[in-house]
Amino acid sequence: MKLPGRNRHWCPTNKRDRLTGGRAVHPRGHFNRLIERKLVEPGGIKSLYSDSFCEPDEFWNIFDEPAYDGLRVKYDPKGRLGDLYRKCVLRE
Repeated sequence: MKLPGRNRHWCPTNKRDRLTGGRAVHPRGHFNRLIERKLVEPGGIKSLYSDSFCEPDEFWNIFDEPAYDGLRVKYDPKGRLGDLYRKCVLRE
């Protein structure tokens, strides 16, 4: 259910709220962030085929930025493929 305002979604809680009819409002990606953080604890990662909401430092900690940069220099020296973070998280 979409609520008034940009990127606001609902989820059930015990808190009462007139706007949402008793449901708390969370920003877009709230639950994805919870999943991403939980998966990182045991060393796992969330696949990049779905929306990701990591901050750049978290993302590059998971996906090894120095190794990625080395591969880009070797296989994409002209930078035609774009930056992985910008493509997968920022959707640019």
